[in-house]
Amino acid sequence: MKISWGLNKQKIVKSKKLNKEKPKGGKKFKLNIKGVNTIVGKLIISYVVPIILIVVLGIISYRKAADTIIANYENSMENTIQKTAEYYGLMMDTLATNCNQIAIDNTLQSYYRGVYKNDPLQEKKNFQEIKKSMFKNAFSGDFVNGIYAFGEYGSASVSYSDVKKLEYGAYAESEEGTQMTGMKENILYAGYHNDLDAQTGHTSDEYAFCVKRNITNKSAKPIGVIVMDISMDAAKEPLLQMDLGEGTTCALISSDGRQISDLEEENEISFVTMEAYQNFIAGEESSKADYMKYNGKNYLFLFSKVGDTGFTVCTMIPRALITSRLKDIQTATVIIVIIALLISGCTAAVISAGMNSSIKNISKVMKSVAEGDLTVSVHVKGKDEFKKLGDHAGDMLANT
Repeated sequence: MKISWGLNKQKIVKSKKLNKEKPKGGKKFKLNIKGVNTIVGKLIISYVVPIILIVVLGIISYRKAADTIIANYENSMENTIQKTAEYYGLMMDTLATNCNQIAIDNTLQSYYRGVYKNDPLQEKKNFQEIKKSMFKNAFSGDFVNGIYAFGEYGSASVSYSDVKKLEYGAYAESEEGTQMTGMKENILYAGYHNDLDAQTGHTSDEYAFCVKRNITNKSAKPIGVIVMDISMDAAKEPLLQMDLGEGTTCALISSDGRQISDLEEENEISFVTMEAYQNFIAGEESSKADYMKYNGKNYLFLFSKVGDTGFTVCTMIPRALITSRLKDIQTATVIIVIIALLISGCTAAVISAGMNSSIKNISKVMKSVAEGDLTVSVHVKGKDEFKKLGDHAGDMLANT
């Protein structure tokens, strides 16, 4: 027995010496997480990585969704503004057609050319027919608020009861009349007719804008003018129908700087004075969308020209209104990320706690055995590998 014991002892000592020798030909790979010396700590850190990735995924998903929604909203608003501009284009085409029909009417042209000046009865009869036909054409839709037709010869045909007489000579010499003379037989759209208002005593508050066309003789020389006033309600209706949300402003702006807005006059924001608007009308683009600051806040500005009329539809939408549509997505994303974090954290905590408990129990038993107490027993809960390790350790102690 002594000899056997000595041999075994020598083998054990030799084995220990061999284990202490460092292997040659390379370094051992050793996973070392600085500052973490426990398996549980390393396990928790390994769970932190996917948790961080979940957070990053949530942020990226939100930003992607936000970019897509904002882009779709911008495209939708651009289409809305362009469709509104097209509607105004159709409205003005209709008005131009009506104005042309009145101007080229044979009875009207004959009257203002003085064809019936030697036949007073026929002239009077024709004048009544002119008024009847003109008013029928002008007021066939809901757009026209009033109409003027007057010239060098004859009486003025006016739908306003408070206007009895108009002087074409004085009108033709005014700035507005000079501009009309240069238009020949073309249609002119304008926001104001101040020189005409000076004769009638009317104000621009009584109409939104006007459509004008010369009455000409056989050589296409202007001998009179037709002016159609457009109703303010008709001009504002398309702007009000857009209803883009709180804080938005929509406006129709004429070539001579008149702005018709969906807001009350005291709250009206002037697009005409904005550099962005001036740059747009000076350019060749038919529509434009861009973000700009106004009074310290970011707005989406949208511009669209109404054909060749010189009118422009303008809109400004607060960026805060656009991003407010993302609150539901932001809330859902945050909730999902928090739930994922809680699930991952709880899973890591439960697994780590179970491993930590098993390791502590087995370590405690091993320590008792190292101190010479072989009567201890191993108790490990669960059905995993730590349970098997505890059972094997218990079997080893029992056999020992």
